[in-house]
Amino acid sequence: MDKEFDIKTVMAWTAPKEDGAPIIAMPNVPAPLHGVAPRTVLGNTTWTHMRKKCYFDADYKSQISGIDLDGSTNDLRCNAHELYSYDYVHGIAYFERPVCISPIEHNFIHSGRMLTMYKKGNPLMPKEYLLKVVENGFREIHDWNIAHPNERPIRAYATLVDYAKTPGIAEEIRDLIDKYDIKFYKEDDKIMAKWQDWKLKIGKLEYKTPYEDRKAWAKAMEENDKTNHNVAMENALTGGVFDEIDKIIDGLKD
Repeated sequence: MDKEFDIKTVMAWTAPKEDGAPIIAMPNVPAPLHGVAPRTVLGNTTWTHMRKKCYFDADYKSQISGIDLDGSTNDLRCNAHELYSYDYVHGIAYFERPVCISPIEHNFIHSGRMLTMYKKGNPLMPKEYLLKVVENGFREIHDWNIAHPNERPIRAYATLVDYAKTPGIAEEIRDLIDKYDIKFYKEDDKIMAKWQDWKLKIGKLEYKTPYEDRKAWAKAMEENDKTNHNVAMENALTGGVFDEIDKIIDGLKD
């Protein structure tokens, strides 16, 4: 455990049943299940129906912050995010429901991917936008904790600690951690399931990891990176980058 930051280890993460800031504290998807999601395994037709119904049921508002997502700008477009519960001991991700959120909230949840893009110097993830995403997420967590003093405080997923150790953004991130009194959690590495045991459960359906081991996963991620760099995409400052990356990685067609 990193003694510099307040990090709690957990054996599971349970998705919140109610809307609000607890959603934005969802952990990153475990590496064995990258590429395994309802939008891929259920097919484009089913996922398109699910996400559009999700937008309608949410009245085209973010289910995290409640802001209207009227699509007038890329920052205010509806994004559908798959909400999971995780059992790290047995290596199971349970798909709970899709949620309607904003692009900036979506990027915060996928903090691991965002940091990887930044470290590689991807022009789609400039420092200004990354800091904007992080501060927005920290603010939503902080405001929720202040508004719910009798409930267990929300902690941010510990990938954000890596941001505080990354050259070029470390000082700004540390300032934000202090400003919003952010504490963290991470999965307990000592009890983690073996790579080959990981699976996604959607109701009674089960989907195993598509990668034999971490080496195979790393190779697949490298190929995705090459694809991303060879395709012209919208700048992240406009807020449209997440949908474009999804189309490439997951084959999602609007």
